[in-house]
Amino acid sequence: MGYFSVDKDSTSEKLVFNKTVGLKDAWEEKGKKEENVLMNTQKEINKYVKEKDASAAKAILKTIIENIKTIDNYSLVNQTIVKNIKNDNNSLLFANLILEHSDKVNPSDIDSEALSKLYTMSLKSQLALVRIAVLQNLTHDTVNFENFKPTLFELKAIEKNETVISLLNQI
Repeated sequence: MGYFSVDKDSTSEKLVFNKTVGLKDAWEEKGKKEENVLMNTQKEINKYVKEKDASAAKAILKTIIENIKTIDNYSLVNQTIVKNIKNDNNSLLFANLILEHSDKVNPSDIDSEALSKLYTMSLKSQLALVRIAVLQNLTHDTVNFENFKPTLFELKAIEKNETVISLLNQI
């Protein structure tokens, strides 16, 4: 990609071109930048989970949400959600926050099996922040909400976190 000039050694049988100016692939550069934003945001998740001071945690969460909203690449967002469905509380939280705050992807865009796994694992998570995030996603996901009503009922009976209990009572 670029601008070329005809070389003086060029003949009609053998054309020779010299690149005079190369062009950047802006889309590729933007994609790498967005990947870096997501990687750094995942590191911020770790800080957010460990933060004891409520106001500092709130500021970190605000930054995380702002970063998620800057990602325009639908495939990257979708892949990041699916990639973070694993037995790691911070990864589950990250996937749920992306699903909740990204303007590029909806629950219906995620493979139904992967989405069900995300919801199931998140509802069983030991980290209350993950359970809070998944409850917020489920309340907006009318398609899958009905499937998880029995699990939500079970969670309500054993839940100890006041915020989670409050969200469950609102459902």
